[in-house]
Amino acid sequence: MVTMQIDGYEVEYSGEMLESSSEWGAYVALFLPSSNPMHMNNIFPKQRVSVNLTFPDEISAEQAAYKVAFEMVKSPISRIPEQS
Repeated sequence: MVTMQIDGYEVEYSGEMLESSSEWGAYVALFLPSSNPMHMNNIFPKQRVSVNLTFPDEISAEQAAYKVAFEMVKSPISRIPEQS
């Protein structure tokens, strides 16, 4: 799982091998800081980005997961509400 910061969000994304398959799925989770510096608020729990979308390898799945995460954070339409 790769972790990075985008506009104050902590973004985790990964490619994971799907059970009973040789295909890979793309997964994303998003977090925001909390008032406790040792804790992050999980605002988008780890989820597969699309049930119908599979990839031939981990790198392809990770790239797709990164693209979805970046769009989620940057898009004004799907902007996740900030928590206090």
